[in-house]
Amino acid sequence: FSTGGQESAGIATFDGSMIRIKKGMGLVADVFRESDSSLKDSLPGTTGVAHTRYSTHGSKNLENAGPITISNSIGYIAISHNGEITNAIQLRVEMKKRGSGFITSSDTEVMLMEISRNIIDLGINAGLRNAVSRLRGAYACALMINGTLYALRDPMGIRPLVLGQVEDSYIVASESCVLDILGGKVIRDVKPGELIEITPAGFKTVFIASTPNTAHCMFEYVYFARPDSIIDGSEVFRARIEMGRRLAREYPVDADIVIPVPDSGRAQALGFSQESRIPYGEGLIKNRYSERTFIMPTQEQRASAVRLKLNPIKSAIAGNRIVLVEDSIVRGN
Repeated sequence: FSTGGQESAGIATFDGSMIRIKKGMGLVADVFRESDSSLKDSLPGTTGVAHTRYSTHGSKNLENAGPITISNSIGYIAISHNGEITNAIQLRVEMKKRGSGFITSSDTEVMLMEISRNIIDLGINAGLRNAVSRLRGAYACALMINGTLYALRDPMGIRPLVLGQVEDSYIVASESCVLDILGGKVIRDVKPGELIEITPAGFKTVFIASTPNTAHCMFEYVYFARPDSIIDGSEVFRARIEMGRRLAREYPVDADIVIPVPDSGRAQALGFSQESRIPYGEGLIKNRYSERTFIMPTQEQRASAVRLKLNPIKSAIAGNRIVLVEDSIVRGN
């Protein structure tokens, strides 16, 4: 499941005595091939965390690929993190002054080192609570401390995180559609500021770090999330339909056809068409093998990828007054 990131993929498991990890650059299918008969033996255990990455902080290289792991006096810790720690530079400087060393340039490692330092000093539960009080920004993460899994969401609930079950196993994921694909069920969203401990016996809330306000990431509903996911009780597809409807009400136009920029602009374009009663149609063909272009590191790469990604259907657009609906404009390519 690679819609969240296409730069790298990784899995870390706890085999009963230590963490075993496999990660690499590329998509999930590139790193974890079904034909690899040694994969199961290389990742033994019943508890694990996985990660797909696109970089918002740190370089695009294998060192920054998740999950990121550490060992300390308590044992072994692995973290999979979605978000951005806005005070990562400050925390990194503070920890370096105390003698800590860093292998990566990722804010995820800063988060892991802050968590590790606090749980050594205060124990797991109190240490995690204190770490939350020091971390700033948006984060939803799965933590594996030895054989125990933890789910942690930032106090404002900016990034989504859902708890679910597949048969006798518990899963935390960034999107609810993961549970649908695996044939499982959603139990509930992890609450803003909540730490959940998950063991074979079940799950429990360890604490909730409350804050006066919550602030969801609007880009999850606009672009990041799959339309079949449900975030904090709102289906992404229906939210995008309503965005299109509201756009049509706020900016009515006289046109012949509403055309989406595929794929994530389709629901918004459908909503615009429904509200305006202007016919909906396809006018751009997307290369199904193309990657997300706005997250590529250079403008040259992004411009080249856009040319490969989209091509117009000339008969559908010639002579028509077109409402072209895109989910968002990030780079302007």
